[in-house]
Amino acid sequence: MNALNDVPKDEEEEEEKKVEEPEEEYEEYIDPPSPEPREWEDFEEDDDVIDLRANHIVGGVFHFDLMALPPQPKTVNSWVITRLVDPPEIEYIDYVADIMTQPPKESESNTPTNEQQKNKEQQEAKRDEKPPITVTMRLPDDVLFSEEPLVAKWDDKRKQWRQDGFSDMKYDEDKREFTFKTAYFGTMSLLQDAHLNMPFQSWEIRPHKTNSAVLTIIAAIVEIEIEIKDAVCCLSKPDDKPELHKVRNKWVTPKELVTILRAAGINVFPAEDSSKYVSIQNKHEVVEQWAYKQMALLSSAFAFSWSKWNGDCDKKDMIIFQGSEALQDEPLLEEDWAVYTMNKSRAMKLQMTEFDETYSEEMAEGTLFSSNMYHLLKGTCSAEAKERIENTDFQFVDCVQQILAATKVLTYA
Repeated sequence: MNALNDVPKDEEEEEEKKVEEPEEEYEEYIDPPSPEPREWEDFEEDDDVIDLRANHIVGGVFHFDLMALPPQPKTVNSWVITRLVDPPEIEYIDYVADIMTQPPKESESNTPTNEQQKNKEQQEAKRDEKPPITVTMRLPDDVLFSEEPLVAKWDDKRKQWRQDGFSDMKYDEDKREFTFKTAYFGTMSLLQDAHLNMPFQSWEIRPHKTNSAVLTIIAAIVEIEIEIKDAVCCLSKPDDKPELHKVRNKWVTPKELVTILRAAGINVFPAEDSSKYVSIQNKHEVVEQWAYKQMALLSSAFAFSWSKWNGDCDKKDMIIFQGSEALQDEPLLEEDWAVYTMNKSRAMKLQMTEFDETYSEEMAEGTLFSSNMYHLLKGTCSAEAKERIENTDFQFVDCVQQILAATKVLTYA
């Protein structure tokens, strides 16, 4: 008897169902595209309107007004008579040119001739042509002006800052004096290019110890150092700029530091649409934010730095940077650095170095890749480095991540 005949019919039917049952199909996950920057209003139709996305007001606003003198005291014998006004009010007056007009010639007729009417119109036009006034102002001592500022006046009717109506602008950097001519009075301000220090030349974040690190950014104009400790941070360098004396070594939160440095004339914090004004490394926003988070988790034991290969790599979802274990509080040597790359699915150490002449994505010999940079480096670091990483406080991690995300060093260097 055949052994197959001994199999019950119910079991045979179940086996057939298993064989005939089609495999379940799974939809492939597609990562959502990185959102495009919002479109902001352009002022191409009027070149005199200040684009506040491209320029920042520094040093606050100032008022340049023409006011009437209050009633002056009068001395009569031994008495001083003063008119009291309660409450005292400041009287603003319009700027009218003091042009001497010639009296009309006597004529037999009271009706003005064409020539007289023409002279009258010319005199009125002259009165409207207000002669410019020279204004010399000392720049604020607590603001760093890296170039000649731009002066603008506030147009209350149109609700916009405008730069027309100014001439003969001169900037004396040594005396910190700014001179210009204008025929307008009102609310004015000094502005500076918001992207003056972008793109950055290089950057590096290096640990001091557990829960302590320093971020160095060599920008287009200045070189700054931001100290990070626990949940706060501060500007430590440059230490040779007297304008930054009040803000240097002032420990604040990352958001407060951004506000303080922008007000002091140092803007190394790209805005949402800064890529419209600056040439950047076009990288996937999600991968970039992942990199900042993993760098922050490792920043008590590892140093990270800019790599020239990040710009040479034309893959949007691949980010390249340098990294090294750094347990001693001192600058690293060139040979200490290694080149790493990460994308949406993996992180690995590359075979090439920063000083190679050709670009290669070949993985370093004797190494393995991981799903993320955190597990890759933690799995290959020393025991002391691993201990530092495990003892890192979440507040420090969050502070480092906020600073890196605010400066966007991976795309703006």
